[in-house]
Amino acid sequence: MGNLSRMRTTPGQASRFHMHFTPTSSSWLNQVERFFRDLTDKCVRRGVFHNVKEMEQSIQRYIDGHNRKPKPYLWTAKANDILEKVKQAWQVLKARGYDKATRALDSIERCLSANAEPPLAGPPDQSAVPDPA
Repeated sequence: MGNLSRMRTTPGQASRFHMHFTPTSSSWLNQVERFFRDLTDKCVRRGVFHNVKEMEQSIQRYIDGHNRKPKPYLWTAKANDILEKVKQAWQVLKARGYDKATRALDSIERCLSANAEPPLAGPPDQSAVPDPA
């Protein structure tokens, strides 16, 4: 947040800046940040621009090229693993007296039990098979 005091406005003056706070767990936002990092590194820093229009055209060419070869983001985390981490965070909040934690934990438990993998099949139950003798 650099120099916040420079962004202050006087009464009646509209601010050009709007603050948007996002949770640090916003992994989708990480993908957006990576895109802008790549755009900056591969296009803006390497370019020589004589005016703003040239830079805008270069950025548009980069975006067009990027969109011609899209690569889907593949999630590697399993839903249950994510829910377990969220559950741990809510347990900490509950231990600190946050009153809404119980409801959240109940909801997470329902999700985890609904998504639970079925138990592995064991050997067949031999008691139901009649004795051949």
